[in-house]
Amino acid sequence: MADTYIWTGKGDGIYWFTAANWFDATTGTVAASAPGAAATVDFTASASDVSGGADVAAVNIAPGAQVSLGTLPGGATYHFGNLSVGQSATLTLLGGTSMTVGTADLGSSAGLDISRAWWVGVSTQDPNAAADAVTAPAAEGYPGPISASIDELTMQQGAAVMLGANNLGIGVLNDSSDGAGSATNPPGFSGTGQIVAPLHGDLSLACFVAGTRIATEAGEAAVESLRPGDRVRTAAGRLAPVRWIGLRTQAMGAPVRLAAGAIAPGVPRRDVLLSPDHAVFLDGALIPAHRLCNGATVRAEPGTRRVTYVHVELDRHDLLLAEGMASESYLDTGNRSQFERTLGACGGIATLTPPAGGRMAETLAAYAEAGCTELVLDGERLWRAHRRLLARARALGWRLGSDGAPRLLAGARALAGRREADGTLRFTLPPGTGSAVLVSRSFVPSELDPARHDGRRLGVAAALTLDGAPLAEAAFGPGWYAPDAGCAWRWSDGAARLLLVPSARPACLSVRLMAAGARYWREPASVRAAA
Repeated sequence: MADTYIWTGKGDGIYWFTAANWFDATTGTVAASAPGAAATVDFTASASDVSGGADVAAVNIAPGAQVSLGTLPGGATYHFGNLSVGQSATLTLLGGTSMTVGTADLGSSAGLDISRAWWVGVSTQDPNAAADAVTAPAAEGYPGPISASIDELTMQQGAAVMLGANNLGIGVLNDSSDGAGSATNPPGFSGTGQIVAPLHGDLSLACFVAGTRIATEAGEAAVESLRPGDRVRTAAGRLAPVRWIGLRTQAMGAPVRLAAGAIAPGVPRRDVLLSPDHAVFLDGALIPAHRLCNGATVRAEPGTRRVTYVHVELDRHDLLLAEGMASESYLDTGNRSQFERTLGACGGIATLTPPAGGRMAETLAAYAEAGCTELVLDGERLWRAHRRLLARARALGWRLGSDGAPRLLAGARALAGRREADGTLRFTLPPGTGSAVLVSRSFVPSELDPARHDGRRLGVAAALTLDGAPLAEAAFGPGWYAPDAGCAWRWSDGAARLLLVPSARPACLSVRLMAAGARYWREPASVRAAA
């Protein structure tokens, strides 16, 4: 039986790794060491502030307790197999803290607050460092920026997640919280951040979106119409029997769209929608669709709501032809149970026995054992394939430019701005203006260069003053990032709100645009016409 530790804070009262801060319930004495990887940890105090990072099997936060997880200089990560936050209790992540959890349960009226944290893979030397150091997929395996990642989250009635501007990776969400929700997130979630599917998490099953046409021996057929026993035509020309169909409908589906011709002329023949982790065969390797996003011809669909995902399992892992594009059939990586409806039995098809190490380890083990070809997640082969798709986008008429086209909105009114020789925009705010939104084009650095590993959506880099004085920190509302280290300017996300003190007189807002390497796509006329 695993040891149970109870936080007392009677040592230094701060650090997780200080043994004297823990009571060992197994021995009935002060702990001889801090909780280890197999331990269960209980927080019973009304308020607990903990720092330092940890890796334990389970954490239980008692009803009403207020627990914050903090950081050491350079950041800290907490890995919990299971997390239970009791009724009316709150768990808060602070500063350079990130958290990964297997299963989490937020009790009635419980809260998870990640709004004050940074993100997974934050630079251990400088948490506010430049954009190309904000995530570390090689270490954590997530696309970021993500402040926490939970394989399966259950929210009881009244439970709430405070995102702020941060993102939360969730594999499976079981939500009965009945909260208000937002334009991009389900009830119970607040803030401008979004739910992000972790790389090879349970939410991001490798599936086709219903309506995708698959090559069969009788011609093309919608993927959802296939049945066990049908024969499909593989990329190599083999007629392969369908053994099993998995279907899952999600209210918060966010597939990746590959535009017609994104890979080559006529490939795919029309737009294809895939789940983010569905791998496409490109340059001799399988690459997850979300790693091919370039902001132009391969894009995530964040505004998508209800989506039905369908996957097709053959007699062995192979390459299907979806709208003429080679992409993988279903490979069991330990997630078969996540489909809500299935057609056909999986008898005779090996079910993966999950190895130690979590979802990423399961996935890599499955591809190594039964994959039809190599799975590429990062490195030179990915970058080369990505560059090929960027070149193809340019061949289709997409163009990159440096003009972010910023404009300022006060209510429903667009304010006229005057551009100075140094690039500064000056806006006259009407009397009584309490808020404004700086709107611009936006881009994601990793979509233009995946080697940068920066998944933030960036608008413009700007230094702002009001009547000649720098804006107070409190004026930067949702949509603004913290300044990079040593900088007097900051990035917006393309729709950044300013929270101002209303004045009885007109005020002058100056927005000095910085040359920080921003590049924005301009779509070809054919795409604008279709929109």
